[in-house]
Amino acid sequence: MTKSQTKILGSFKNHETKSWLLMVLVLCFFGMLFFLQLGGRALWSEELRWAQIPREMLQTKEYFLPTINGNTYYDKPLASYWLVIFSSWCTGTMDELACRLPSAISGMISVLFTMLIALRLYDQKTAIYSGIILGTSYSFVFFSRHASTDLENIAGILIALYLFLAYQKKPQGWWVLAFWITMALTSLTKGLLGFALPLLVAGVYSIAQNRKMILSASKPSLIVVNCFKANAWLFQWRTLIALPIAILVYLAPFLISLVWFGNGEGLSMVWRENIRRFYNPVNHIGPIYLYFGVIFTLLAPWSLLLPAALVQAFSNPKGGDKDKQSDLFALVYFISMFVFFTLASSRRSYYLLPVLPGAALLIASMLAMEYSKLNKWSGILFKTASYLLLGVVAAMLILLVPAKNILPNPWNTLPQLPHGLIFGLMIGTTLALGCWAIRRKEMNAWFVCNAWFAAFFMVYLFQGFFPAAEAYRTQKEFLNQVRLFTTQNEGGLCLYKTREAVFYLGNKAPMPEYHSEEKLMLSYKNGGPRWVLMKKRDSLSPMFDGRVVLEETNFPWEGTQAKVKLALVDLAGKKPASQVLANSLPN
Repeated sequence: MTKSQTKILGSFKNHETKSWLLMVLVLCFFGMLFFLQLGGRALWSEELRWAQIPREMLQTKEYFLPTINGNTYYDKPLASYWLVIFSSWCTGTMDELACRLPSAISGMISVLFTMLIALRLYDQKTAIYSGIILGTSYSFVFFSRHASTDLENIAGILIALYLFLAYQKKPQGWWVLAFWITMALTSLTKGLLGFALPLLVAGVYSIAQNRKMILSASKPSLIVVNCFKANAWLFQWRTLIALPIAILVYLAPFLISLVWFGNGEGLSMVWRENIRRFYNPVNHIGPIYLYFGVIFTLLAPWSLLLPAALVQAFSNPKGGDKDKQSDLFALVYFISMFVFFTLASSRRSYYLLPVLPGAALLIASMLAMEYSKLNKWSGILFKTASYLLLGVVAAMLILLVPAKNILPNPWNTLPQLPHGLIFGLMIGTTLALGCWAIRRKEMNAWFVCNAWFAAFFMVYLFQGFFPAAEAYRTQKEFLNQVRLFTTQNEGGLCLYKTREAVFYLGNKAPMPEYHSEEKLMLSYKNGGPRWVLMKKRDSLSPMFDGRVVLEETNFPWEGTQAKVKLALVDLAGKKPASQVLANSLPN
């Protein structure tokens, strides 16, 4: 090897080492953001399901039969619950940390593979930028610290797409087996989206890469043939082996549940939640334009830059053919998924989460280029977004003013913003960096300004604001009081339309539960439980003649939300003598 070749090889190795070092530093930051105080906040909403189902699996040793309070409950594939069980073995108990740990780990994996994809498509700078953009987007941080399967789904999709990109130049190979198995394992957490989305992106990208060949065909039939040729990586003989294996991996838990327990609800869930929901859903039916507004919340604060990034990616590429293909992949990733979720009949804001890595790639690609290479319209949109962000940041100073001084009743009772000095420091430093970026007129400077604000704001929200706001979340404390009260008072406890409350009640055996007023009252008259846990709105029914003995605390600003809080009712009591013995206000 010549001296020049040795020098080039050494330079390449140093560059590669530097890339990995920077990526490790980025992951270290997100390790702090995603994991610190992960178990500090009480579970809420669907998180209670992700806690109770694994707990009952551990209690009954029935790992193929998901139940809540002893009732079969198939809502997601079983692997999502198994991950929580594994986490509980690591933490030593089934608690908030164990439930959220799979999401936090999946968030780290998603950031890593977004950077790896960007490193393969673009360069080191774009890779680092894309990881930071994704990892400091509000909804991504929120769901990385939330017990659900959304981040597990994103991580699996990114791993599958990375495999596709890594081997697209050698399409004929056994890598396709790993590709299919990755999709099968991903589908065992969230559902068939684990198959649908990687195949959608990879298939459309392959067609888009070969669009000239496809469009040059003289007959419609040849267009179809050329589309199959463009996806030769998929339509190969090894897929005939990989596909049945992947289907077996996916269906195995459902089939075991069916054979062992005679329970076909898992297979029914596959149809109901994955196929029928796309064209004929029973709930979550949002308007078709929903995601056009939702994306700006999910991707905040980076979302303001998305229009400029899209316009730039559609225009002339920033460099040679490599950049052109890279922007093409990012566009296909974002647009194909966005269209897929928009066309689906069932729409809910967080369903759109899988598009965020594609958006991060687009924005990172724009911010990593020179300002002079922006086209006219993307330049106008970029300037508008940058100045708008600084305006929003400056306007946030009003949050430091006490609510009693500026808001009407009952909002004037809101507590003071916590850690006001830190919040003010965030605003001041961001505005200073914005002024610096305006003078520099460089994309790198604007990235530093945006990244500083996004990172600082996410740390403030999830390590400062939300922990402080925990004092005003009362359900966990209330349920602890219910458990203590019913332990000390005879009569037995039952549930009325509040099944998910069982997690914090801590019962080792299923509790009686009712979903109609008639059955509840008939049970009591026949010697059933005296104490009933229900929502406050249900305790007002004329059917009940019971007395509220314990209720979850209301705050003035909660309005109608207070009606869904919980109350403990004594069916042996009388409403005329109603008296609340205690409430759940934390000390």
